[in-house]
Amino acid sequence: MRLRLKIILISSLATGTVALASGTVAAVATWNNAIATIDNKLDIMAENACSSGDPLGNALLQLESVGPDTEVAFFSINKDLSVLGDNELVIRNKPGIRQLRLASHQPLTIEANGVEAYRLRTCAMPDKEYVVFATALQEARANTSGYIAMLSAVAASTLIIGGLALWVMTRRDLRRVEYLINQARRISTGDFETQLEATKGNSELDTLNNALSSMVESLKAALNGERELQNRMKVFIADASHELRTPLTLIRGYTELAFDKRQTDAEVIERSKDRIFDQIQRMQTLVNDLLLLAEVEHERPSDTELVNFSDIVLAATADLQTLHPARKIETIVELQVFVAGSERLLSQLLANIVSNLSRYVPEDKKITFQLRQSQNSVWLRVDDAGDGLPKGAYQKGIQRFGRLDTSRSRASGGSGLGLSIMSAIVDQHGGSFSMSPSEMGGLCTTIELPRPEKTPN
Repeated sequence: MRLRLKIILISSLATGTVALASGTVAAVATWNNAIATIDNKLDIMAENACSSGDPLGNALLQLESVGPDTEVAFFSINKDLSVLGDNELVIRNKPGIRQLRLASHQPLTIEANGVEAYRLRTCAMPDKEYVVFATALQEARANTSGYIAMLSAVAASTLIIGGLALWVMTRRDLRRVEYLINQARRISTGDFETQLEATKGNSELDTLNNALSSMVESLKAALNGERELQNRMKVFIADASHELRTPLTLIRGYTELAFDKRQTDAEVIERSKDRIFDQIQRMQTLVNDLLLLAEVEHERPSDTELVNFSDIVLAATADLQTLHPARKIETIVELQVFVAGSERLLSQLLANIVSNLSRYVPEDKKITFQLRQSQNSVWLRVDDAGDGLPKGAYQKGIQRFGRLDTSRSRASGGSGLGLSIMSAIVDQHGGSFSMSPSEMGGLCTTIELPRPEKTPN
């Protein structure tokens, strides 16, 4: 059964139940009021007769004031019932002695099959004789039946109008529900290009619509991110395979040359061994970088501690100065700057930075290291006056499994994973890593790390 039909049926049943209950109560109240009016009239007539001293004579006097629905009679000692006056259509079912006695205290209803009921009140006389007053219930019942018929018509009209009004009011919302169901089915089949119409209302359905829309956008972003990661992974695997294939091919070639019995030139043999060693070193560097990247990305550091980042930066600048004594290096390093993390990984981060500077920045170009801290963060900024990166590299940003300059790594002997490793280390420590053109003309590398709440004094 459709939701719309269920809502209409349930609401109609509820409305009908309320209307039926209200009508029943009103009908009962109308009938009780009619009976109370008749009883009041009969009580007055009986009390007047009984208090007069001559009940039968008083009853004859009251004949002039009774209506056509009321009858006055006399029940004699001989158990005969004689009607007084001209109204002889009320008492069609003769009451018994017990009923006459009870009616002398309060009115009661006399009815029998096929005979019109009436309301009875009596005035007891000596010798078990009674003055009888009776009023027909036909008019009261007719009025009540008419009232019930009117209530039934009103209830039926209420049901019809209420059902139509409910259908009109719920039509838009139920259409929205059906729309959301259809869109959810499309999404469940993998159609993440589904667009949900934006709504500006504040109803529950509008909230649900907006929540589903946000969920779809999140799924799209996650899916696009997964696809992008897979694409970068494919590129990385292709590059890694190529990097490994090249030294393996060279090792095989030089090995065959060195161990060829026909080769007698000692210089050629020695040069082949040197090249084999170089290629092994190249493979070892690549494998070590892959292992380090996997460790940083997929494992939490087990050696987390408060690390004096100032000491690590100063040590790295000293190493760079030792490698290039003639290079001009400026250090603006705030002392006693601490971060929470792994001293080993943070040292590796600075080692990669120094390695890149040593490889790609000419020795006659200036390099600046700046380290400072605020209440919540620690910033490391490294500027150089070298050639910088290609223009498109800054828009790409740091990408896992990707290179910003595809011409650099192989020519310089690197694995092409240095930037990925640095970015992963910074991410592992809850920081951010960015690169931009430097005011000095080269590359500006900026690293922001969270400052720990408690640091050594």
